[in-house]
Amino acid sequence: ISKNVALGCDLGEEGEDDDRERMMLTDEEYVQFWKARGFHRELDMMVLFSRCLAAHRTSDLHAADWSHFDRVTWETCQVRRPKTDNEPDARGRTRRGRRKRERGGLSRATRSYKMVTHRIPPIVREPLIAWWERAGKPSEGPVFPYVKGEKAGERRTGRFISYAKTFRKAVWAAGIRRIMPGKEAEYEAAVGDAERKKFCLLQTATDATLPVDFHSHRAAAITALCQADVDDLTLMGIVGHSQIKTSAGYVRRRTLGMPEAALPGSQGPEGERQVMTMPDPPHPAPTLATPSPGPAPKAPSVAAQRQAAREGAKALALDVLALALSGDREALKEDR
Repeated sequence: ISKNVALGCDLGEEGEDDDRERMMLTDEEYVQFWKARGFHRELDMMVLFSRCLAAHRTSDLHAADWSHFDRVTWETCQVRRPKTDNEPDARGRTRRGRRKRERGGLSRATRSYKMVTHRIPPIVREPLIAWWERAGKPSEGPVFPYVKGEKAGERRTGRFISYAKTFRKAVWAAGIRRIMPGKEAEYEAAVGDAERKKFCLLQTATDATLPVDFHSHRAAAITALCQADVDDLTLMGIVGHSQIKTSAGYVRRRTLGMPEAALPGSQGPEGERQVMTMPDPPHPAPTLATPSPGPAPKAPSVAAQRQAAREGAKALALDVLALALSGDREALKEDR
């Protein structure tokens, strides 16, 4: 096939991307994971590389070679990104050639650096040296080769190699649980690990979330870099991105806040910046509440006064007439 015939096809309403949030471990859960397992197994070192060294993809881990590491001081290493460096794979194929065929002959430049030098953090250095010593102190060769079968010792190749299920199984064995909100009672009542995993966010998908997988370590690393206020160029260099919008797609929920350097302040006596503190507001002396006078009564209009006089005269005339008809002359004299 000369090109990808599926490009440009409408997927329809049922073919939309799954935008549910992918779960990732917290820093406390990573510590719990490594305390329970140590760094003696391949999976543990892969997680350490992806979370703490350079946000490795699975293909980056497979491409890691002992010749990329400074094996004298163990201060730095180089990271190869097969997804974007345009280097040929085991079959001699390159990413650029595949993209060119898919785009009907249109090609584009390599999207990121080929080999970037990274500083090896202390949290990675000691486990890495121990891993190298257990491998026989090689000067070259894959860091994570095949360990079984006819290809034992060779570099892992091929696509669709996933460690998601293996990692979720290890997370559960390490005792890491994140129960779905409102499902605590069902979790306690469930019998067996298979049933209990149905109520764990790290193991089972929900309407809003997806379970943790191996690529979650890359998202956790990028989110942590953003939380640490790393500038865009440094972030893209560490994770192997050429556009910051690509990195932004990995960022999960994080707490944002105004940094102290952006708050009003002044220079201290030794040159350090001091954030301004707000003075206590003044407290005025309490005053007795006095009732406010009501509105002044409104004087009746001339027309109203005349109407009242008419009604009064009419009532008086009716009283006089009633007395005259009754024959009470004395009362009539008094009214007059």
